Amino acid sequence: MSAIFGLVELANTPLDDHDCAALAAALACWSAQPATTLRAGAAALGCVQLRTTPESLHEVLPWQHPRSGLVITADARLDNRPELLAALGLTGEDLTGQGRDVSDSELILHGYLRWGQRCPQYLLGDFAFAIWNPATGDLFCARDHMGGKPFCYTRCNNFFAFSSSPEALLELPWTSNKLEQKSLANLLVFAFEDLRENATWYADIDALPPGHSLRIAQCGREELICYWRPSIGSGNHFACEEEAREAFREVFGRAVRDRLRSIDPPALLLSGGMDSSAIAATVANLTARDGLRPCHTYSVISDRIDDCIESRCIEALTLKSCFLPRFLKVPSITGLLDANEIFQLAWDKSHPVDSDILLQSALIQSAGREGHRVMLHGTSGDLTLWSSRQYIALLLKAGNWRRAWRESRQASDHHTYYFGHPPLELLAYNLYHAFAPALVRTALWKLRSIRHDRKTYGFLNQAFVRSLGLADYFRHYRGRRHRLGLGETHNEDLLRQMVNIVSALGGANRLGGRHGVEMRDPFGDRRMVDFFLQLPEEYKVRNGWTKYLPRTAFPEQLPDFLRFRRGKESLARQVHLAAMNHDPAFIDSAMACSVPLLYPYLDSDHIQTIYKGHRRGDPISSRRLYDHITWARWLERIAAMPTSG
Repeated sequence: MSAIFGLVELANTPLDDHDCAALAAALACWSAQPATTLRAGAAALGCVQLRTTPESLHEVLPWQHPRSGLVITADARLDNRPELLAALGLTGEDLTGQGRDVSDSELILHGYLRWGQRCPQYLLGDFAFAIWNPATGDLFCARDHMGGKPFCYTRCNNFFAFSSSPEALLELPWTSNKLEQKSLANLLVFAFEDLRENATWYADIDALPPGHSLRIAQCGREELICYWRPSIGSGNHFACEEEAREAFREVFGRAVRDRLRSIDPPALLLSGGMDSSAIAATVANLTARDGLRPCHTYSVISDRIDDCIESRCIEALTLKSCFLPRFLKVPSITGLLDANEIFQLAWDKSHPVDSDILLQSALIQSAGREGHRVMLHGTSGDLTLWSSRQYIALLLKAGNWRRAWRESRQASDHHTYYFGHPPLELLAYNLYHAFAPALVRTALWKLRSIRHDRKTYGFLNQAFVRSLGLADYFRHYRGRRHRLGLGETHNEDLLRQMVNIVSALGGANRLGGRHGVEMRDPFGDRRMVDFFLQLPEEYKVRNGWTKYLPRTAFPEQLPDFLRFRRGKESLARQVHLAAMNHDPAFIDSAMACSVPLLYPYLDSDHIQTIYKGHRRGDPISSRRLYDHITWARWLERIAAMPTSG
């Protein structure tokens, strides 16, 4: 993916070339191509371009439209190019007469000339762009529906600046490195959601929300416009299961096919789980149908494949002739990377979220080293395919008692979260959620609240808890939740997954930018999200199996032991343990020098208890300590940046 950046004067204060250079330098790792910058009046727009599609081979960014004078910089992959060309009355040939294809950024700019601020509504794909009008002094920015591409911005009295990376904006001398306290609380307590929609981890830096555009007038006035929001419905009704599966294969096939549009064959991050396996099955079908070149897969597997179901699933998939597998083996840490490289990857540029997905980071780095510019992944699959844990309660509420009992028995055998629980216990749990009056639910919650609150945020520094009013927040939040009806709770939880999809895509994008690889997730496709938001619950979970449609959609490509298996094994933990155990002296030094930065947020006794567990060889404690140290080193790195804060 490309990285974009820009600066705009707001008070007739000249731009400083050093600021543009600082932004470009901070984004240099996103591509081997050097940054390009275009000055036009009171603005400078820039791009560090990673060319991934055929149309981008001769694309020039930033680009100034010769007749209107408008300037665009963009990080975009449009999936509805034929429709846009037809709607705009254009041909695929270059508008400058040089014989090349019209680039995606040129299409966006011509769409803006035709539709103005409504332009993003007509676009399908992953995009973030900025269009500068030197004549009026207006800047128009937009981000795609699902947040597939990042767009961050900051401003002071004299300037407005934007970038694909929030940390790049910290390089500006007028941007503070002060942290957004509520965002930090969300990192530590995921259930805490009292955040601004456009908040980042930095108090002075905002993120353009997905499905939004932003206009900055010459006077400095900001206009944030929502052009799309996800909506829940039950519009997808099917005559039978096979019709539902065919509809899923159609929409998912389009999402995968559009993400295969690349100069070179894309790589695939293959975990052996249901989500990446569904992508692999679709790639195999498309390869057989369209004669595509083989796809390189990148996976972590166990040294003892026969003892690891995850590894056996990966092996079964990569035996197909359409895949060329690459492996990192654990716990030996051999193959794609060695233990020292894992250590460097974990600690060189620690980040509270990105370091947590170290397995993915290792595979993305390996793909980038081998020359891949594009990698498919299924990080947001769990979120797009989400099904309610109270799905049996929904059946009971609808009067489907016999099916509810059958699902209770099957969920006890198969369900991701209910596996092993007695069927009667599951039925009773769902009867409570289906029929217990709000007053009863609220009273029981109050009886359990002290223990529950201690579990939720008892490990935090209590001064930090009081400063944000966490106790009051959760008291109000849970009180409100227990007053909601079953359907209202379900819809609220379903829409919450959309926020989590943005986070999942953001983490993959940051890792891709770090290693010069464009990350593409078919499960983050707007068409996929719309499909599942409109899908009745019975097709999301059935016979006790979550992700029911993907499990049953590819019987010819995926073996039964992969599609219908209970639970999963965490090979990611082995990668984290490799980072923790490679250099014990480093961990001890981090505990002494870096971890104290966490004490304003985390209870010091809690951290010391985990550290002692790590020293005893407890893998769970080691995994938790890894998270704490990466966060502490991130705080240390940000505090050391020479900003105005």
